[in-house]
Amino acid sequence: MKATKVSITLPGPRKPMARRDNGRARAPQVQVRSEPRTVPEFIRAIKLALAEGAYLYARELSAEGARRFPEHVLLAKYARVLAPPRVIRKEIAKKTDLRLNRDWIMQNGDAYRGKWIALRDGELRGAADSLQALFDALGTRDVFVTKVF
Repeated sequence: MKATKVSITLPGPRKPMARRDNGRARAPQVQVRSEPRTVPEFIRAIKLALAEGAYLYARELSAEGARRFPEHVLLAKYARVLAPPRVIRKEIAKKTDLRLNRDWIMQNGDAYRGKWIALRDGELRGAADSLQALFDALGTRDVFVTKVF
């Protein structure tokens, strides 16, 4: 198989990040003679863009390569790794009053010795012999959980 030489030109006015070389900043030198057409050409182009600091262009190349060749594992990995970060929002559980929970354990703990208990604001939400059984019964994890000794 004949190897083709692929070099990359950055499109438009985009300015890639500069790399430091012996204390002097220099702009990445990335030029293209032709658009990548095969999987090896895409991989070489992505690696070259990354080596030259053209990270956004490497992201675009990896996305395009994964779109054209969805069955190729390495291109899919590049596309996933170089994709923009996703923000996943999670609701924060309400803080429970630990003093009330401690007082409940001091007053009622003897009856639950050796068991896992779940409390919220000094109120018993569940008890079980194992932690997994307790969470299965509760269906939630926004409670204070401890084993009573």
